[in-house]
Amino acid sequence: MFRRILLPLLRPVLVTAWLWVMIHAFRELPISAILSGPETRTVGVAIYSLWTEGSFGLISAFAVMIISLLIVVSYGVELFGRRFGVTGVR
Repeated sequence: MFRRILLPLLRPVLVTAWLWVMIHAFRELPISAILSGPETRTVGVAIYSLWTEGSFGLISAFAVMIISLLIVVSYGVELFGRRFGVTGVR
């Protein structure tokens, strides 16, 4: 029953929620600062550190990489949704 009925109904919500959380997780600085440790740096903390150092060229390159990653992941989710019959919000 779960696999034949419930999972097809939940699939659009799960895909959308995963994408929404991933996109907003890249923007969140306070949580990133809390999760950052002495040997690990999150994306938000790394961008903030580059900003305070005045390395605007590196920030731009980093932002292009992040946006490219998000575009690729969004396209992958779109293909995944098409394969399994998930329609996007238009």
